[in-house]
Amino acid sequence: CCEVTHDGTSKWGSVATKHACPPNSGTWTWVFRVDRCDFGRAFVGLAPYLKVITDKFVGGVNNGYGLMLQGKLQKGGRVENMHYCERIFPGSLIFMTYDSDSNRLLYGNYSERLSYGAAFSDISNENAMVPVISLKDKDDKISFVNFFFGAVLNEEYRGSPSKVRKVTSYSPPKGLVLS
Repeated sequence: CCEVTHDGTSKWGSVATKHACPPNSGTWTWVFRVDRCDFGRAFVGLAPYLKVITDKFVGGVNNGYGLMLQGKLQKGGRVENMHYCERIFPGSLIFMTYDSDSNRLLYGNYSERLSYGAAFSDISNENAMVPVISLKDKDDKISFVNFFFGAVLNEEYRGSPSKVRKVTSYSPPKGLVLS
């Protein structure tokens, strides 16, 4: 588990894992725990491996694809869907599944094995992609819980818990703390 906590001022900061998903490499799933996020101003998403912008949010300008915990989707700085899902509250476990073969990304409630459906079906496969957590408000915290090959689709777990891998992270930008 890797916890990401915002300990700075109200500015965006993002942290990505070091493990990238190459194009056409199958299905990848991550589970995140929302530990604290009072205003819902946090994102989880995907960004190109060599283009992660640590002082912007994932889904922001030239910074990938993201789900804001308020329930909206962002891509390239634009709101793609204002009402993709209900607001995600602290204590929630959410999953993000990336199918690098079909260039699709979806999210869901891991605890309930509930998929919110396709979020993006046009993920660029020119570069390897990495999962990203973006936080804005002081003391907000989201944790990478699990990372595995396989998918959690249609309320069904299609992966093997034995394939869980430890997540390692980049050094965080100023204002974010990893523990």
